[in-house]
Amino acid sequence: MLDTYTGREKDTLEVLKIYPMKTLALEEKLEGEDFEEYDPDSMVLKVNVWRPALTSLIEEVLEPAHIKVKKDMIMRDFIMKLGKQFGIQDPEKNLLVQKRNPMLNSAKQMEIVSEKPDEQLKKLRVNEGVNLFVEDSSVDFP
Repeated sequence: MLDTYTGREKDTLEVLKIYPMKTLALEEKLEGEDFEEYDPDSMVLKVNVWRPALTSLIEEVLEPAHIKVKKDMIMRDFIMKLGKQFGIQDPEKNLLVQKRNPMLNSAKQMEIVSEKPDEQLKKLRVNEGVNLFVEDSSVDFP
C-alpha cells in the first residue's frame, strides 16, 4: 500500500506503522520544488497512438504518453480526454481504445475497451501501468 506522510514528519515510525521488513522509499526534492501529493484514487496509464509508418511495437518506436487519470473515470470521459490530447476529431465516433491483455491467447492479445463507454476504467480492468493502444479510425492506414 502506498502512502505519503505530508504533515506527519514529526510522528514516530511506530505511529506511522512503518515496522521492520517494510519497504520505505524516500524522495528528495530540490529547493523550491513542490511534490505532487500521492492520490490513491489516481493511476498513470501508458497510451500508445497508432500512426502511419510505425515500423515496430517496441516502446522506443511507439513513444507512449503517460496519462494520469482517476480510477473511476468513465470510458466516455477518457475517450474525450484522449481526443483532446492527441488532436483527434469527434473522438466518441473515431477513437478506438484497445488494451493489451497478456492473459488472452496469442490469437487475440488485444481487447477493445472503448466499446463500453459508460463503464468505469477500473471495471474494464484498465489499471495502473496498463499498455493501451488508441487508433483514430478516421485515418486511412496503409
